[in-house]
Amino acid sequence: MMLNKMLFFTLFIFAIMYAISTNSLINCWMSMEVNLICFIYIIHMNNNIMKSEISMKYFLINSISSMNFLFLYLYYNINWNTWENLISIKLFYFIMNMILLMKLGMAPFHFWFPSISEGLSWLNMLILSTLQKIIPMMIIFFNVSFLMMLFSLLLSSFVGSWGGLNQTSLRKILAYSSINHMSWMTINLIYNFQIWKLYFILYSFHNLIIMYLLHYLNFNNIYNYFFMKNNNYLKIIFFLNFLSLGGLPPFLGFMMKWITIKMILFKMNMLIFILIMNSLISLYYYVQITYSSMFLNSYFIMNNLFYLKNKSSMINIIITSTISLNLIFIIFY
Repeated sequence: MMLNKMLFFTLFIFAIMYAISTNSLINCWMSMEVNLICFIYIIHMNNNIMKSEISMKYFLINSISSMNFLFLYLYYNINWNTWENLISIKLFYFIMNMILLMKLGMAPFHFWFPSISEGLSWLNMLILSTLQKIIPMMIIFFNVSFLMMLFSLLLSSFVGSWGGLNQTSLRKILAYSSINHMSWMTINLIYNFQIWKLYFILYSFHNLIIMYLLHYLNFNNIYNYFFMKNNNYLKIIFFLNFLSLGGLPPFLGFMMKWITIKMILFKMNMLIFILIMNSLISLYYYVQITYSSMFLNSYFIMNNLFYLKNKSSMINIIITSTISLNLIFIIFY
């Protein structure tokens, strides 16, 4: 079982690397299909009662978008003589970006993303929020429709910030957080690919730490944070990472957004204002999570929580790395 999982995960990573290294749309499409099959198999490897429903939903969404992607590509190549004018090329990019936005789970095609995230394990959700976004975003970078992406990133900023309000499920909160961060990543993808890579790496790093800890503690909703009342180690690490992911200065996560703001401040002032205001709204539910772990009553604390004292080495490593990276930003910025 473990050997099969490692085999499919290796194939999954290979498909991403192949898509990055190729310049052919049909090869990228093939990589996305291999990526899809491997990820569905990884979902089925977990003991989850919802795995069949989740994998079927994910398969249908991606198969529809992949079918449309292939049809558009073939139609373009068969009728390339009629696509020579500028309007036709822009229409081709516009439709292709719509298809890829469906794969990314960005607004207005975001409805499947929170519901599927709710049924995934934390490891699978980490993959869905990070690695699964690489291939579609690489294709968008080379075939961008500015009008479509501008509309989508603005809508994603609103959906990601307002959708996370009044949510109690941690998976849905992080899913809406991902939608909000996609708006920042998209603007970086349009203007500066190097900044997009930095943003994506830092975003993935924060998600890795947070979701590893949530998996380690088996936390699924914000009420589980009652159990952290007397554990200072976990309160510090969650406090730092959630506020950093929300972009609160002077944490590391603020650097991601600050560089983006500096890049397009004098190009699109209104866009930056909207992104910042929506990020402040999303920061509210990050603060809500940390508030529940630091200030609420502790009468729900379970005795078996303190087994962490015997397994705290990995927690200490994560705390040290997080504080170090945040201090780097404080010193140099």
